[in-house]
Amino acid sequence: TSIDQGIAYVLMIVALVLTYLIHPLDASSFYSNFFS
Repeated sequence: TSIDQGIAYVLMIVALVLTYLIHPLDASSFYSNFFS
């Protein structure tokens, strides 16, 4: 449903924001390897 798509979209945005927030930390190497 559209509600499910909305929730999935919000979760994706939250994941992207968390990635940018965590990026300066040592965990950035994990994310760079995971997404590339």
